[in-house]
Amino acid sequence: MGLFDTLYCDYPLPDPEFQNEEFQTKDLGCALNRYRISADGRLCLLQRKISPFEESIRSKDTEKDKDINYHGEICFYSVTDHGSCEYCARFTHGALEWIRRVGEPEPVSTDSLVRLARDAEALEKDRQERLEELLQRLEQLHPEVAKRAVEVFDDRVDAALWLVTIHPALGELSPYEELARGKHEAVLDALGRLQHGLCS
Repeated sequence: MGLFDTLYCDYPLPDPEFQNEEFQTKDLGCALNRYRISADGRLCLLQRKISPFEESIRSKDTEKDKDINYHGEICFYSVTDHGSCEYCARFTHGALEWIRRVGEPEPVSTDSLVRLARDAEALEKDRQERLEELLQRLEQLHPEVAKRAVEVFDDRVDAALWLVTIHPALGELSPYEELARGKHEAVLDALGRLQHGLCS
């Protein structure tokens, strides 16, 4: 049978009759460790070791749980008086997305969509902060260009984004690259063309 790790699940399973069973998994290193999926959907390592001669203890009062911030999928299984069962659980940056029976399609998780939206929001915020930092540097190096770009786009983020985007009219270079080559007049000309509705 080989080595395995033991897993308990406090998070609701698809089959309530298996909720209190002890499961085995081969997806966590097979080091005879003991894990718990907590009621709030975190995978925790039970730090209290149990000797082979000691009766298995599941009381939360006698165990220390260490959240391992698991990212990925694990399968776990058990054979009981109720029959056999096998589940798959997906964790994204430590948070449980879903638990499903092996062989069934992945469930649609509202929580995962919320997390994706939050991740996208964080990425967008980071992007805006970087673009703002770029524009601030440009205001120090080429204040005339920075001011004109903000006037044309009427938005600092859009202006900064235009400055780092490659444009055919600039020889397949970005305005920022042109400025680095000392060609600020070419960038001002491109902004003027944009302001008057001409392609740039």
